[in-house]
Amino acid sequence: MKTLIALALTFASLSTFAASINDSWESLNDNVNLRIEWPAAQMTHGPATGVDFLCLDGDVLRTKAPVEKCTKWQVTSGHNSQMICVESVTEYGFVNRTEIAERCVRMNKEGVCVKTETYTHVQPLSFPAVRVSAARGDHEVFLFTKPYAVESCK
Repeated sequence: MKTLIALALTFASLSTFAASINDSWESLNDNVNLRIEWPAAQMTHGPATGVDFLCLDGDVLRTKAPVEKCTKWQVTSGHNSQMICVESVTEYGFVNRTEIAERCVRMNKEGVCVKTETYTHVQPLSFPAVRVSAARGDHEVFLFTKPYAVESCK
């Protein structure tokens, strides 16, 4: 009986790790036993999204499906006040391919930024090593890295 249980546990753990670098991104995403560490991109209306949810539409990056965007917020009253969305629209999200931003290049001893620089950020379309792991008990096991490229929208 113990041998049968051990064999069943071994087989179950092997099927979890049956993922391979040769599998399509679609099948890897569908595997609930895997954890994929997608790079993120900041959408123009605020939230970030994984690059796997983006596609290239001409010269623009957009979400593969429409997303809900809040257009009106309300603050609740009381001790634990919160901001809640009271009106929204559903439309595609966009990511700027090129953006000019500022970053801190020097801080003082108190952690206050004392010098900034302006730089141009270009959102990449390909990523050489997206990390794929699997859960095993209470920890993760690294499986492999795989390159990913943002595809054209369908």
